[in-house]
Amino acid sequence: MSENSEQNSQTDPLSQYLSDFGVSDYDKDKKKLTAALTNALDTRKFEIELYWKRATYFWTFIGVIFGGYALVFTKMESPGREDLLVNNGRKIGKTMFVCWKTKLLVH
Repeated sequence: MSENSEQNSQTDPLSQYLSDFGVSDYDKDKKKLTAALTNALDTRKFEIELYWKRATYFWTFIGVIFGGYALVFTKMESPGREDLLVNNGRKIGKTMFVCWKTKLLVH
């Protein structure tokens, strides 16, 4: 067992990485690796672009909700409206947080 652990510790990390992905000869499969890396980078760029689109839509939605809430709140005339503002604002904020974390609103 100690021979096996010594052999694993002496293995070149690049060789181990390439063998894990089924690449036997680095120079021979260079085009394959380049194509895989290009595909991975394009996928990552696409994911980042979608993240920013989702964030923009989400913040726009939050702005509209709070704008509407503020409009309704200013039209109200009741003695406990400050408490109502705090409680409902907290509930709306918590709902938006849960929607963002679970990606329920936009995906």
